[in-house]
Amino acid sequence: MFKHPHINGPAELLGFARAQSENDSDAARTAAFMATDQAVEIMLRNEVELPWRNEGPWEFREVLNKFRRELPNALNQIDPAVIEECHQRRNKLQHEYRFAVRQSDLKVYLEVANQLFENLYQAKLPSPQEDTLETARAHFRQTWLKIESELRALRDGDERRFGPRVAMFEADHVIQRWADNSRISSLAARCFPLVRDFRNRLDEDPTQPPSRRDVYRYDLLAEIVLEELQDRDNGP
Repeated sequence: MFKHPHINGPAELLGFARAQSENDSDAARTAAFMATDQAVEIMLRNEVELPWRNEGPWEFREVLNKFRRELPNALNQIDPAVIEECHQRRNKLQHEYRFAVRQSDLKVYLEVANQLFENLYQAKLPSPQEDTLETARAHFRQTWLKIESELRALRDGDERRFGPRVAMFEADHVIQRWADNSRISSLAARCFPLVRDFRNRLDEDPTQPPSRRDVYRYDLLAEIVLEELQDRDNGP
């Protein structure tokens, strides 16, 4: 684990991606590719100023171009066009069921992501043998990112969408009301604040990392929440 919390997220995602890349299956390569892209996007967005815009969140290409202008040295030995192309492939993975990841493409993206990590933070990722806890944490983070994505698509009773930055107290309110109306289970409603608080603790105190057992336990709770949000009945 690294000293600064904002480094831990990309490190854990890349650790998870490296572990998955060792498995010769479409599912593993897909998971590894998507985790790598999430790590790259987090690194880019964390390092540039992105003021709030009324027209919505910044597009990936805009973030990458801004990063190139403000931190050109961080792209030493990296072709930005490769990053953009890999991100487009990641989008295809989300929307095209039959789109497959080749091992060669995954290897290239992992190398680019590792180089970006080293350029930005002047640090090397831990060896695969040290990735056990980091891999578990990365899987939890992936699940949480999916929960956030579902929350951004939530519709409240007045057909108002949540903004790009979800106010968690609003999500608490809506999720509890949905449970009261049997649109999601009371179990999922009880799990959500536990998962959210655990996610916050991961970054707030890096000097006291959770045990792998705790990470697996909260990851299970997160999966319960995610499944219910994905299967929810939005109604009229």
